[in-house]
Amino acid sequence: MRYSQIQIHGDHWVLTADTACAGNDSRLSNARPASDVYAWAKAASKPSYSKAEVGLGNVDNTADSAKSVKYATSAGSASSATTATKLSTSAGSSTQPIYFSNGTPTACGYTLGKSVPSNAVFTDTTYTVASTSKDGLMSSTDKATLTSVVSRMKRNVFVITDSYGVYKSNSDPSGDPMVFPSYFTKVFNFMGFVAHHGGNFNAGASNSADFAAIYKNEAKPKITADLTDLIIVGGFNDREAEPSAIHAGIKRLYDAVIKDYPNCKISIGHFGWSSTPDSKVRDSMLTYSLVAYRACTIDGCAYMPNSEYTMHNYSLFTTDNVHPNTNGKAEIVKQIFEYLCTGTCDVHYPYRLITIPATGNITTTYQVGFKLDNNIVTMYLPNASLTFKKYPPMGANALSQFMCIANIGSRDTCGYAMGMYDDKYHVQKSLPIKGYFTCSDGTFRSLDPCDFYLQGGFIMCRANILASPTSAYLPDFYATGFQIRGCVIQLTCDQC
Repeated sequence: MRYSQIQIHGDHWVLTADTACAGNDSRLSNARPASDVYAWAKAASKPSYSKAEVGLGNVDNTADSAKSVKYATSAGSASSATTATKLSTSAGSSTQPIYFSNGTPTACGYTLGKSVPSNAVFTDTTYTVASTSKDGLMSSTDKATLTSVVSRMKRNVFVITDSYGVYKSNSDPSGDPMVFPSYFTKVFNFMGFVAHHGGNFNAGASNSADFAAIYKNEAKPKITADLTDLIIVGGFNDREAEPSAIHAGIKRLYDAVIKDYPNCKISIGHFGWSSTPDSKVRDSMLTYSLVAYRACTIDGCAYMPNSEYTMHNYSLFTTDNVHPNTNGKAEIVKQIFEYLCTGTCDVHYPYRLITIPATGNITTTYQVGFKLDNNIVTMYLPNASLTFKKYPPMGANALSQFMCIANIGSRDTCGYAMGMYDDKYHVQKSLPIKGYFTCSDGTFRSLDPCDFYLQGGFIMCRANILASPTSAYLPDFYATGFQIRGCVIQLTCDQC
């Protein structure tokens, strides 16, 4: 058979037929010329070869421990490291990554917890400016606003008072100054206060008792920082001044302060009051000074709401019925603090039971309860039988009578409510007193047709309030006493 080619396909041979060669073809001879064989292949023993002859010219037999460490310095080139450090030390932890310092593992100063670098960036956080509806970062405007708020929280406060801030007694009028306790000075930068006897707004610019003059001459030299809050304690000495004169004085003070401290808030409190049974002093304040003080906003100042009720606890007065005693001054300071913190005074005097001694025309001791909440006074009259020393005439031709005394009593037992009724400010409120009169002839008369009211510290009875005689009209009689069946009376503070 004749074969021309042997082809390998995959894992098998394929013989391709072609022209057969003759048996004497030289190509079938076993003999080959020696010149076709390399000399090294005909050697009798195994030859030695150089590494270049076998393609290993760049290889040497250096031990691994003696080899230098290779490091790349730039793409496509390399240089040899001169030293190497054995990594035999430990650093960091599962929450604290490491870095290499001079070839030595070193723990980072931050952990993988909450302690992260100040400029760390997290892909799950949106870094935009916060709005009223979305969390975010604080803008520079917000920061400026916050800084302003914080600075005003530590406010620089100064207080100016009339004699309410220092009066002690007629014999020692300047011996009992106000005290601003630690709770006040811890919250505010309190720079002090000045008290000037007779301080008011109506005296005129040239008068040293004018609040503007007091500020310029006495307060300003003591102010040691940028004034943020000026508090004025007054009221009593403006009680008979015309509102226009008071407003002029308020404007003088405002102009003087704002010229020096443009951002200062000037707050005015009407703390003046009186515990005298003669209600004309209180009526004057209600008619003039209190009205003008409350309207001080038109002059650029702020009124201290409810400050006018602070001294309605008459145990806070000295014996002159005008000035606050030590406890009264402490209460005024407390209300100034309350105002600075909340924007309003908040006057509450809890329920207290007052013993009214047998006095005047009443021979029976009895008790009355009082409670004050800002502008409301609640008076609790007991069930009591009161007897008169003299028989007061009652009925159609009778005048108003003192029925039961409710005046201030001693300093430690006085109440909160005082009645008022006079020619200047007609304040009267019918009191819902129920009960009956005991008459000299042994009969009884209902209290219903009578009008009870407060006047000058007394509960008064005005009989026969009906316009014309009816079946309820009380005929003339003499009362020997009367029975109160108990009642609760609420009055506004300007009525007591």
